[in-house]
Amino acid sequence: MIRDITRTREIQAAIAAAIALSIAWITGSLALELVAVAIGACTFVPRALWRLRIPTIGVGTLMTIAVIGALSLGAFTEVALLGVLFSLAEGLERFAITRTHKGVRALLALVPTAVPVVRNGREVTVEPHELVVGDTMILKPGSRSATDGTVTTGTTTLDLSAITGESMPSKQHQEPRFPLGQSMAIVPSKCR
Repeated sequence: MIRDITRTREIQAAIAAAIALSIAWITGSLALELVAVAIGACTFVPRALWRLRIPTIGVGTLMTIAVIGALSLGAFTEVALLGVLFSLAEGLERFAITRTHKGVRALLALVPTAVPVVRNGREVTVEPHELVVGDTMILKPGSRSATDGTVTTGTTTLDLSAITGESMPSKQHQEPRFPLGQSMAIVPSKCR
């Protein structure tokens, strides 16, 4: 996971700026402080300036204003530290969003392409987007549910590991609700 985090551009810039700032503190080099400022600011200043075309003021714009103000006051160390912290925050945010998107895509990949349902007393197969409230899905061993539902007939065992991380299947009887994309096992059942 740490390897994944350090692959984001913002985290790499924060690390590089922190190293430059640390060396600047040790050596007392103003040039290295300015290098740390440039490295830290490169993750948010260009985007903030680009967004001014829209015009949208976001946190990046506010941070850019703070950088300009602190530079004009000669507070180079503080600006460099500000760049390190904000780049780190931006990188962690990007990492979290990317992982969330991957998780949602993985969850959506569990939804089946065809769903057997009972309509007008007969079993028909429909696509998940054609399901309507009140449809009765037929869930057979090894199949996945296309939507959340409630067991109406029979019992089943659900693999909830994609949602809960629990490796043991969960036994479901009539009435309990279950989330979409869960793998059915053991006994065929009907649900709504």
